[in-house]
Amino acid sequence: MFLPGQNEIESVVESLIKIKSKTNIDADNLKLKVFPLYSNLVYEKQMQVFEPLGKGYRKIVVATNIAETSVTISGIRFVVDSGLVKEKVNKSLVTKKCSKISCMQRRGRAGRDVDNGVVIRLFREDD
Repeated sequence: MFLPGQNEIESVVESLIKIKSKTNIDADNLKLKVFPLYSNLVYEKQMQVFEPLGKGYRKIVVATNIAETSVTISGIRFVVDSGLVKEKVNKSLVTKKCSKISCMQRRGRAGRDVDNGVVIRLFREDD
């Protein structure tokens, strides 16, 4: 899942963990592991994203554009793209729509080493 920044990622990760604990989804033979990925995250936490999970686990990675080009995470089949990115403008970070090239890069993260990938874009129809 691509989100624009650390605050959004931490909020979504926290929400997913709460939903997981309230629904007891792990009891349905589908165990979820949620991983944040952004540049200010300590290195050891970033590397956890690449560790293989046991059978029956599904990995959810919530990332900024750090994972857009140079990072390939094994087993990623679905990409959810917010279409947003944070850019530095006049010494402050501003949330903007990402470029078409960035959206194509994000789409390319799905299905690299497994069956065909799926991308879900959370854009307005005009975009």
